[in-house]
Amino acid sequence: MQQNVFKTRLGVLTATLGSAVGLGNIWKFPALIGENGGSGFICIYLLASFLLALPLMMTEISLGRRAQAGVIKVFSGHAKVWNIVSLSILLSAIFLLSFYSDVAGWVVTYFFQSLSGALPDANSTLANENFLRVIETPSIALGGQYAMLIIVSIILFLGVNKGIERITKILLPLLTVLVIILAIQGLRLEGVKQGLMFLFYPDFSKITGETILIAVGLAFFKLSLGSGTMITYGAYFPKSQNIPLTCLRVMLADLTISLLAGIAIFPAVFTFNFEPTNGPSLLFVVIPAVFSSLPYGDIFITLFFLLSIFAAIGATVSIMEVITLMFIDLGFSRPKAVLLTFCILISLGTIATLSLTPVLSHIQIFGRDLFRLFDFVSSNILMLTNGICTALYVGWYCSKQDSINELSNNGTLQIKTILSIWFILIRYIIPILIAIILINGLI
Repeated sequence: MQQNVFKTRLGVLTATLGSAVGLGNIWKFPALIGENGGSGFICIYLLASFLLALPLMMTEISLGRRAQAGVIKVFSGHAKVWNIVSLSILLSAIFLLSFYSDVAGWVVTYFFQSLSGALPDANSTLANENFLRVIETPSIALGGQYAMLIIVSIILFLGVNKGIERITKILLPLLTVLVIILAIQGLRLEGVKQGLMFLFYPDFSKITGETILIAVGLAFFKLSLGSGTMITYGAYFPKSQNIPLTCLRVMLADLTISLLAGIAIFPAVFTFNFEPTNGPSLLFVVIPAVFSSLPYGDIFITLFFLLSIFAAIGATVSIMEVITLMFIDLGFSRPKAVLLTFCILISLGTIATLSLTPVLSHIQIFGRDLFRLFDFVSSNILMLTNGICTALYVGWYCSKQDSINELSNNGTLQIKTILSIWFILIRYIIPILIAIILINGLI
């Protein structure tokens, strides 16, 4: 494994950030803000990011780097309960990508619609009708999803350096530039005051136990925690990499891009009389409206959905690599491991996609179709449960000194106070706090 490491510090940062910055920033983050009352939700999300997500990100990356292997080997050789935890983490990754690849497929479809000039502009009725047609027509939805999984599988075939590291170095800066351009355009729209008030003026009256659970789940989802991604990428971290500093940079950059996406979207929501509670469709009905107000808007919208594909690729690559590395650790070659991963995701992904179409929409479990069930179980149950188990594993089962040595690069980083706070959070606060949030939110 030691030869399979990211070669440069920039490669480490872009690959790790590429796993965090994806459609979650420009699709799920604005959607959940709109559905849960605006900036009050953001405040809860920020607390969850600093108190829970950041320490756990450091923990997961350090576990992967110390083992120089994926999830299965990190937890193997210990009590059977930890083998169950590793299987839960892998299941979370599979469920997560089963619905996420569907959303990535919508982006692929919208890109080709923008190329042909078939996207509705600022007409909210036509935009919503087009969105429903895309997600409810099996041939359209499956075509985009399969295309995304094939593209990502090709990247994984190329390996860690020629595939993952190289592609994220190219795609992530391009996505960041366009999000900034989009945010600037949002600030020029008539609804900017209402949009910014919605985004930054807290209304805590709308905060409930479920809202807190969703905010914590979003922090885990966006920073790729509890699904094995950070453990897997940690296996590719060079031994000299400063893990705490890298995690902080990734979290702040991810937050910045998310807020820029919110600044771009919510002024447009109020300018063009869309509903902020439209949820996941915000990206697909509001963004075309924003660009329709720009000179050369057709060019911008095509470029935006192209770069949205890039964002989806970065996140999908990281989650698929979790499953791929599992097969590699079990003795399969990388090509065979990628092929097996592709087959698993095609199977479950097809079910999730068809659950939004007339083919399987009649199947409801706990009041949710299979697409939303996969989303809820992975983002709000498995990922949080896995976070608790990972904290307990490092805080109570592993050697404290081994963990501190890994995070301090064997004492070469002078961060004793930071690591003392980190250990208290991991050992005591994080397991209890996440358990309370999880139970309260489910009740």
